[in-house]
Amino acid sequence: MTEIPLQSWCDQRARSCHKEMEAIKDTVHLIAQAHTAAINAAKAELDHRLQMMNNLQDRMDRVAAEGVSRSYYEREHKELNSQIQKLTEWKSSLEGKASWTNLMAAVAIIIAAMSALFPIFHSMTPK
Repeated sequence: MTEIPLQSWCDQRARSCHKEMEAIKDTVHLIAQAHTAAINAAKAELDHRLQMMNNLQDRMDRVAAEGVSRSYYEREHKELNSQIQKLTEWKSSLEGKASWTNLMAAVAIIIAAMSALFPIFHSMTPK
């Protein structure tokens, strides 16, 4: 082995340690930048999600203000169905009355026609 003077060895070792320290410092700086970028991205994502939640809450508030409760809707829907049923029954009864009225009118027309034709038929019969 070759002998290196102590001063030279110390200088060489100091330069080596200095290079290692610079590499460690650069690595720490890169890690700090990556952490900062990750924190900024997480903050941006959190802000986006909070904004979306606020938008959803606003929409829900608008729907609640403009909408009706389910129980109110069901109660009113049941009442409307009841009224529709009553109207349907009333219409059916009117149609039945109209049919009866039409039948009676037809019978009256037939009787009137027979009454008008009776003298003609009566005169045609041999005496």
